[in-house]
Amino acid sequence: MEIVMTGYQASQEIINNIEQRLSFLRKYFVIPVIKVEIDTIPFDVSLKITVRIDLGKLTLGNSIVHDDYFSGVELCLMKIEDKIKAQREALSLKYPDCIAQSFPIVNRTKPIAKARKESREIREYDEEEAIMFMELNGLNFLVYQDVFSKELSAVSRDIDGNYIRFDFQQG
Repeated sequence: MEIVMTGYQASQEIINNIEQRLSFLRKYFVIPVIKVEIDTIPFDVSLKITVRIDLGKLTLGNSIVHDDYFSGVELCLMKIEDKIKAQREALSLKYPDCIAQSFPIVNRTKPIAKARKESREIREYDEEEAIMFMELNGLNFLVYQDVFSKELSAVSRDIDGNYIRFDFQQG
């Protein structure tokens, strides 16, 4: 594996730590790392660090602005690993011969989940009644017909506990 650094002169200890940290790629890919490029652009009090990992068939990368070189590189590598985990399905479909067995290939022949086939009547509420009905029934989302406008509306609770109203217009 070749590590190319531009814009920053790292010690051999830092280079060895980066090589050791890159071992996480063996969990996900069976192809070897060809080259790792770490570009650094100094700003007034921080560094813009860009890490690109060349695996031949695909290139992984991320950028970050940080005040410490090694911590910035570590954060870039963590974000690259998070991207790999998040894009597991796309990677396994696009590069099936590159994916390691510990990083399973997705089988799309089976449906993920069956949709419930249930119909419910849409009741008339005003916004306050809809929120009260949601709270009493432990719901996070409710579709209803507005009493005043007769339009289809919905109310939802976000992760902060605030309520959001959606109005659907006909047409």
